[in-house]
Amino acid sequence: MFKLEGHGGWGYRLHHPEVPSPYLWNCSTYYSQGKYVTDDSWNETAVAQRCGVAVLLRRLAERDLIEFAGAGEPAHGPLLRYAETETSPWVEALQRFLNTLPGVYVKVDGWAGPRTSEAFHKLTGRYLSGDPRAADRD
Repeated sequence: MFKLEGHGGWGYRLHHPEVPSPYLWNCSTYYSQGKYVTDDSWNETAVAQRCGVAVLLRRLAERDLIEFAGAGEPAHGPLLRYAETETSPWVEALQRFLNTLPGVYVKVDGWAGPRTSEAFHKLTGRYLSGDPRAADRD
């Protein structure tokens, strides 16, 4: 869902965390109103018109038209990996989120290095995949 949410944009998560992204959750009990009517224009009473991606995927799975990988079986490997040699917009989004947690500060630069992995560890109890400190070295 995190990866799909990125396609719809991070505005909800970053600026309106009280409103689940309608890109994912419209037509579900999780979303009722509030949306961006243009890229930078927020309206608290506007309601999305299209069905959310999570809702569509759920319905497709219920009808046995698609199948998800089992628990602990990533379909295409981890979305975020420890990497000191390249930047990623996914890592930037993670860093922004980590900075909302009490006592955590990481530089938002897209590098998934030791400090980002350490902050991730504080949140989840696990280092980023590929971190030399990770118990499940891959």
